[in-house]
Amino acid sequence: MEDNNSILSNLCSQPFFTEIFNNYKNPAAFLTIKHDIIWSNDLFNQNIHGADILAKISSENSEPFTGVRQFVSEGTNQSFYLFPVIFENDLLGFIAIFTNDINQNSFDLNSIKHDLNNILTIVFNLLKKQSKPDHLTYGIESTKELLDNLSSGKTLSAEVIDTNIVLVMLSHSFIESLKGKVDFNIQTEPDLYPIRIDKSKFIRVITNIITNSYEAFLEKGTIELRAINLHTHKGNFVEITISDNGIGIPADALKHIFDANYSTKNRGSGIGLAIVKKLMDESNSGLEVQSEINNGARFTLTFPAISRVKHSVAIIEDEPMINELLTGLLSEQYTVFSFLDAESFLANSIVLQLDAAIIDKKLPGMDGIDCIKKLTRTNSSVKIIFATGSESFDEVPVYDIKIDKIIRKPYNFDQLLSAVEELLP
Repeated sequence: MEDNNSILSNLCSQPFFTEIFNNYKNPAAFLTIKHDIIWSNDLFNQNIHGADILAKISSENSEPFTGVRQFVSEGTNQSFYLFPVIFENDLLGFIAIFTNDINQNSFDLNSIKHDLNNILTIVFNLLKKQSKPDHLTYGIESTKELLDNLSSGKTLSAEVIDTNIVLVMLSHSFIESLKGKVDFNIQTEPDLYPIRIDKSKFIRVITNIITNSYEAFLEKGTIELRAINLHTHKGNFVEITISDNGIGIPADALKHIFDANYSTKNRGSGIGLAIVKKLMDESNSGLEVQSEINNGARFTLTFPAISRVKHSVAIIEDEPMINELLTGLLSEQYTVFSFLDAESFLANSIVLQLDAAIIDKKLPGMDGIDCIKKLTRTNSSVKIIFATGSESFDEVPVYDIKIDKIIRKPYNFDQLLSAVEELLP
């Protein structure tokens, strides 16, 4: 096995590590066990007299420590923290973070330490296995988000996240990092609802539960993650279940597993599931656990969903077969209304609440130009895609009508879909 300094140095030497961590909002540095600086970001280099400060730490702490330590920088009124970096039960070094924002509450400090090491363990395992750069980058980005958002001086900002993308990327990082130790299976609905939650909270919740699961294995085990859209009389939700075939949780312990410092495992810290409970409560989300001895555990997470509202698109194309093909092309992403002539379309357009219309130039009866003029008198916000077989777009009289995109016939379906997606992001 590499020596501890080499493992940490390998992480800090990765080009994407520097790119991501240099944007961290506070001065920060990675240190060896003896507090020598392996890497530091620009804010640290510009504002902190690192050598003097770290020499003071070394003189006061001759023995390595594995807890979180706070220090006050003399003459600067600035405090900083040392968070230990632990991998495979070995102390590799520390992360020094200079900030006055982090809550000094022991639970919050230990939760940062716990989550930081959970995520860095994934990154170190990926580095050992020389995994794909996107998996490594995702792990390091997760670390950055964790550090960026764990401060008591601000309210964590909820954002709309693509549930499927985050779950798949996070799961693939686990699949790679735990290969040989855990069979990891993931199955998600392809069109999961998005949810509104601080992304770092979501990552911490999923990471802590998966970590809790694989720590419960006496030997190699299986973890399954399933995510579905759930429709109830109370609204729409995303339900995520994480189950394992580990040793299970005793019945008398189930009521205590979310208590801080309570653990049923010899190597457990007793804080991971307490973090999960706290974050789920803060996110107004549901959390349940079922378990039997020697029959694994199953955690069910229920997040309020943001239901997708599809944009509505009208197709006015007089060739029935082409009309049907265009309708099929767009129906997966959009609510589509199709018409074979301008008159029938205009008769219905007022009640359709359209976002866009694809209008052919040559139509039976009223042509496409007159159709656009009449449509935009009653709906000035609708996006217009004008389809023409003219050899030159110069022949299209666009100077006195509203047209957002012009496409040439015969249709190139990829170009048409791209045009709609550009106008209706």
